[in-house]
Amino acid sequence: MSAVAAVDTRVRAHAQESRLVPFFFLATAFCCTFAKVQWSAGGNIFLADLTCGGFLLVYGLDSLGRRSRPAPRAALVLVGFMIAFLVVYLIGFFNLETAGALAQWAKGMVKFLLHFLFLFAAVALVARRGERYFWWALGVFCGGIVANALYGVLQLGVAQTTGGNLDAAVLSPITGGASQINIYGAVQGASVYRPNALTGDPNHLGIVLVLPLLVLTPIYLRLAEEHP
Repeated sequence: MSAVAAVDTRVRAHAQESRLVPFFFLATAFCCTFAKVQWSAGGNIFLADLTCGGFLLVYGLDSLGRRSRPAPRAALVLVGFMIAFLVVYLIGFFNLETAGALAQWAKGMVKFLLHFLFLFAAVALVARRGERYFWWALGVFCGGIVANALYGVLQLGVAQTTGGNLDAAVLSPITGGASQINIYGAVQGASVYRPNALTGDPNHLGIVLVLPLLVLTPIYLRLAEEHP
């Protein structure tokens, strides 16, 4: 009966939770590799920053009317790392010598806190919702990487066949900025292209494409043989 009661409690908690909480969380997981989708407004503001900020806002408001729950161990470990990195980051404050350096330090601090707070809240959310939701979140994250890779294939195809710039047609009207596929050089007058997709750099794209393997391989190796 205790197990049934626990499941019933979890179902009621989810029923009361705002739908905006999982929306902004999954949106952030999906677009966190879309580095090109950014705007210049007092600094570079990425699409993932906006969805991340939206998640923290609705998560905080949604938590106000709820009974507080103990934070999962993984979230507390993240807080420990955040404090350790924060100490190192604050030490750098005393080496600042110009107003420009102070401005950059402040922008970095905002990003640092935004992303670490997102990690803390995201881990707490996934731990509360259970294993099935973890797989959903991981699937959405990998889906964002697949979308990024598909854009890179289209970007390369357009550049190779027409010499055109797909970013100018798709991204620039949205962001107001200029971007294009990376040109590595030329061979007999023909450009050699290296797709950067939505990451902004071919090397960053390579790292992003490896992430699913790095995440899924250890999980796969630890699963029981009969696991679906």
